[in-house]
Order: sequence, then C-alpha cells, then structure tokens
Amino acid sequence: MGITIAHLFRYPIKGLSAESMMCATLAAGRAFPGDRRFALRHAASAFDAAQPTWQRKREFAMLAHTAELAKLNTSFDVVTGAFCVSTSGSAIFIGNISTDAGRCGAQNAISAVINDSRGSLQLVDAGEIALTDSNKPYLSIINLASLKDMADKIGQPVDVARFRGNIIIDGLAPWAEFEWVGKTICIGSAELTVTKRIERCAATTVNPATAARDLDVPSLLRQHYGHVDCGVFAEVVAGGEVCVGHAVTAE
Repeated sequence: MGITIAHLFRYPIKGLSAESMMCATLAAGRAFPGDRRFALRHAASAFDAAQPTWQRKREFAMLAHTAELAKLNTSFDVVTGAFCVSTSGSAIFIGNISTDAGRCGAQNAISAVINDSRGSLQLVDAGEIALTDSNKPYLSIINLASLKDMADKIGQPVDVARFRGNIIIDGLAPWAEFEWVGKTICIGSAELTVTKRIERCAATTVNPATAARDLDVPSLLRQHYGHVDCGVFAEVVAGGEVCVGHAVTAE
C-alpha cells in the first residue's frame, strides 16, 4: 500500500472546528483554500478589520489561550456565506457571515458562551489572507502513523484533530515526513515543497471533543522523541486538485 490522503480539512474560522472535505483545488503560492479566512479578534488585538493584514496568533482568540473554543462546532459554506455554530448539540447562530450584520450576530452568539480574558470578541473577515500561524502561505501535513507511534508510547489515543492539519496522510512510516523537508511532493495534480517541521504549542493540549486540557502533547513529544515537532509545513509550487484517496509521492 502506498502513501495516500486519508483526510482533508480546512478551518474557516481560526481557533474553531474543522470542516472535512473530499477534494480541494490548491493554487501556487496560496494557503489551503478557505483556511482561516475568518478569526475572532479580541479587544486588545492589532488586527485592523478595515485593512486586513496577517497578524500573529496572539492577536486572535485561539485554543492555546482559550480552551473553551473547542466547545463550539461550526459549519461554513464558502459559496453562500452560510454559517452555523452550535454548542452541546444546540445551534446558537445560523446566518451569513460574509455580511457585516451576519458577522456581528455570530460574534455576539459566540461571546455569550465564550469568555476571552483579553476582552470582547469581533468576528473579522481577512478575505484572501489566510490567518494561519505563519505569515507564509503554508498548509500543514500530518502523518497518521506518527500519531499512532506516539499513542503506543504514551499508552492512550492521540486524536489527529488536536493538530489542526490540512492534509492527513496514511501509509508513510512514522516520522518519515520529517525526511521530506526540502523535497517536492506530488499529490494529485499538485506539487508542494515541504519547508519545515511544525513546532507544537499549548493548543495541542486541548481535547477537541471536551475542551479539557488533558494531554500535554509538547512535553510528551520532548520526553519520547527529544523534540516538540509533529507534522510538516508545505508550500504549493504547482496548483492542482487534491482529493481523499489520492497518492502522495516524494521526489
């Protein structure tokens, strides 16, 4: 069995839940389509909603700071702008967040159940800018075998959702993705250059199902592997369609 795509995910709102996709069209020099287009700006943020520019993650609500964001489940239609957010199985907002009024309604609903110690939250639209943790147009790749290896070492499952990856791969040896750094990989009709390993932070300590900080992933990585890295960043050098089941090859 070769290396294949097991899952594709995007995160329309930074810090909130993933959306599973069957296919995505990657563009050269761009991040994963629709990823982190929106974010929850806190009151002390330097992000200017009128003139959006990339900002560091500390300028927004994020799991590393506010674990209770994991209590929110969301869905977003990039074509219509339709957005739904729910918690404990009940919808707290349904509307169009491509409009100012819709974003206002969504942020009010979210603020009613989420407390960010840095002040009130404003849902902002960065348009074509991906508000990822890097100012480069990276997407992230996670190897399921690496998580299985970690789970075997610590004696409990490690949910891939903790790592908020875009492309989840299967069929590669544990941690062999690190050997891809500096190489070009082909997925479907797209080509990507693997640029660096991903250093993990406190966001991975949050259980994506319960919002509890129940697994100190960075400490466990350091304890068992001597580093705090999991997954790799890649940059699209030739665009194309990628789909679940597509083969992944490294040159």
